[in-house]
Amino acid sequence: MNNLTESTEEDVIRSWHDRAQAYDNLIGRWPIFTSMADRLLECIFEEFNGHALDLAGGTGLVAERLLNKHPKASVTLVEPAAEMRALAARRLGDQVEIKDFTSDELDKLDAVFDAAFCSASFHLMNEKTTLPSVASVLRQGSVFSTNLWGHSFDEAVDLNQKVDWMQFLDEALAEFDQPPMHRPKNPAYSIKSAKELRKIGAVCGLHLFEKKIVTTEIETQFNIEFAAMNSNFLSQVETEIRTLVIDRALQLCRGVDIISSVELKFEKI
Repeated sequence: MNNLTESTEEDVIRSWHDRAQAYDNLIGRWPIFTSMADRLLECIFEEFNGHALDLAGGTGLVAERLLNKHPKASVTLVEPAAEMRALAARRLGDQVEIKDFTSDELDKLDAVFDAAFCSASFHLMNEKTTLPSVASVLRQGSVFSTNLWGHSFDEAVDLNQKVDWMQFLDEALAEFDQPPMHRPKNPAYSIKSAKELRKIGAVCGLHLFEKKIVTTEIETQFNIEFAAMNSNFLSQVETEIRTLVIDRALQLCRGVDIISSVELKFEKI
């Protein structure tokens, strides 16, 4: 699933299991997630009644948007975090098939898909294993539509965080006699590049035919709410004051930030 060691992969999956409800609340409050999902689905221009793969489908947002737009489609949602799957099942009922696999295990699905989608999760994956895995289950001529947070793509790393929202969180922590947030020197994901993605795709039969950087203005409070799910925050801040710290940071927080996402479309050749 991601580009860390196997043990860390398990930790990542567990962390998303633990914060599944908080994440579902976040995507319900902030329309940036819905907009990202809808843009991924734009590659389906006409009525779609084929079989779609929702990779790392989380709590079911992409699958839900796809079925709202194309009710005759069938969808398989793949998600390794158990609570994410539970929330997706609650959201979608029996409209989709939900499977417990990582992005490297798609050959276990024993299915061929007419389209594949992955929103807001590709930065956690190892492209060297994920792209061949996706290619193995896509029908020739089908599209894999995905996106990356800008900070995980080499052409967009400087387009983010115009406001230092961490200062507001640190100010709130100080008021509760807590140390400032730990800032890891290196991200837990690799910085991906179009050059490398094209190279990997050429080997496995996925042609990168479209790349687009989209920037979105968003209230800086979004980052504070996102930080409430951060594993560093959860491990560093005592449970009884977490909500108080976040509420205070939201009071202090001000300004408008920029979030960039990179939309990528591959065709199976």
